[in-house]
Amino acid sequence: PLAALLGGAAGGQADGEAAAAAAALNPVAQIIDLKDSLALDTAQVARLAAVRDTLAARNTRWAADVRALIARQGNNPDQATLFAAVRPKLGERGQIMQDALRDAQAVLSAEQWAKVPENVKNPMRGFFGGPGGPGGQGGQGGRPRPPMN
Repeated sequence: PLAALLGGAAGGQADGEAAAAAAALNPVAQIIDLKDSLALDTAQVARLAAVRDTLAARNTRWAADVRALIARQGNNPDQATLFAAVRPKLGERGQIMQDALRDAQAVLSAEQWAKVPENVKNPMRGFFGGPGGPGGQGGQGGRPRPPMN
């Protein structure tokens, strides 16, 4: 999953997982793709496009920072040390996504936001073996994150 968040699929990753990971990188693009079912007007699409583009730029910078951080760990780093180095960036990633989704929600009416699928509102759910993700519990048990309503 980390490779997917960095913008590429991990070796051996199933096509469906790669597609889900890529979609999770920019849920605002998915909201724009729902413009017909959400009945978005042209002004909303334009505002959402700006949010999408800002998120894409932040994603690119974040991924470059994480790649550089990983490269500094050497060719065969201790996994615990690597995770300790990367962990703060994962929290930053979550904040980047929350900021973008909050901005997207502000563009939509309450009725439109209610029609946005949960997997778009909460794109990070299931990553890193969480409930419903690869190696996860399929939603059985675990501690779910609160939805962004």
